Amino acid sequence: MKSYDLFVEFTQFDIKFFAIRYDETGFKDEVEKDLISFDNFHLKNLEDKNLHAIIIKKISDIENKIDFNFKYCYLLVSSRDSRIIKVSSFKQNLNNKITKNDIQFNLNALKSTLDHQEHSKKLIHIFNSKFIIDNEIVYNLPLNKFCNYFKQENIFIYLPKSLIIKYYDIINKCNLSVKRIIISDYALASNLINQYSLNKKILINISIKKNNSTFSNMSYNSLTDVGHFNFGSQIIYKDIAKLCSLKDDEIKLILKRIKIDKNYTLKLKNNYSNKINSEFLLEIAIARIEEIFKIILSSLKFSSINRNDLIFRIIFEDKTIKEFLENAIYKIMPNNYETTIINEVEDDQFRSCKGGANIVQNGWESEAVPVMSENKSFLIKLLRKLFEF
Repeated sequence: MKSYDLFVEFTQFDIKFFAIRYDETGFKDEVEKDLISFDNFHLKNLEDKNLHAIIIKKISDIENKIDFNFKYCYLLVSSRDSRIIKVSSFKQNLNNKITKNDIQFNLNALKSTLDHQEHSKKLIHIFNSKFIIDNEIVYNLPLNKFCNYFKQENIFIYLPKSLIIKYYDIINKCNLSVKRIIISDYALASNLINQYSLNKKILINISIKKNNSTFSNMSYNSLTDVGHFNFGSQIIYKDIAKLCSLKDDEIKLILKRIKIDKNYTLKLKNNYSNKINSEFLLEIAIARIEEIFKIILSSLKFSSINRNDLIFRIIFEDKTIKEFLENAIYKIMPNNYETTIINEVEDDQFRSCKGGANIVQNGWESEAVPVMSENKSFLIKLLRKLFEF
């Protein structure tokens, strides 16, 4: 018997709808996908009745095409309003074997304490990011290993309950319930890790939109950090326009006719010549793109990692800027790190939805699911007191 799942992703610029089909063997294929585009999406848009009607229509169209009525959906949302908390717990193990109960006990104690502390937020994800077994670092669950001491590091990701209520409300208006919320950065990275065999690497996704930029850090299969900035590639046009007295259309035309080689040398296309000093234009563009990447790269937090595992993936919304500055960016990036630069149209717009489908169907190795006991232990009560300010 065939079954279907619906994934709905809210981003700053669109809402994506992605339906997949399952058979007896699991995830089979994508059957329908669609999106609603925005110039810029704000949370207040979630209360727009016209938007509600459009979303209901999109979902209804998909249901009619596949002859299936959805009862629920999986929701993918931005990490912009998320709170990522990294915590550790310790245990003297006296050369005993590490059991699942040991790990679960520590995890549940931390969860209970953080839930109490973050009472206005809802827990979305927990990752087992790292274990230290008698000073040896491991990234897989160290079950059945004997040790004198072990430390487990976990990552908890929360979203504001007020925001979740708004998402739930709009989905409920479509006569659907939300089965699960997944952070889009996590789903996107999981798709890339599976597609390009990047397991146990440090994947840094940097997205340069026209008016904002973001990064996410997926370290050894755990989402450890995200960043959001209110600048993008449009600031390069503004700099050139101001200093060269040009309009955006003129700037784009010029940039399409010149290219920077790996030595920062300008290459003119089709015997191009112009009254504008191309070298000066290049200086302006490089100065700004260097500043953009300096801010983003300085925001990345690394500790106790193998720098050889770092992989950078940079995606530009603006194809003209990407092609003009691509070689300059390779030179800006730290040496010896694998770096890929692509244009947004060259990429799969539904990567996050596909990653979410894989997480739902197959789970994720480093994601933890705590099982809470009704009776609070003495340790949990003590931790709660310690975390109260």
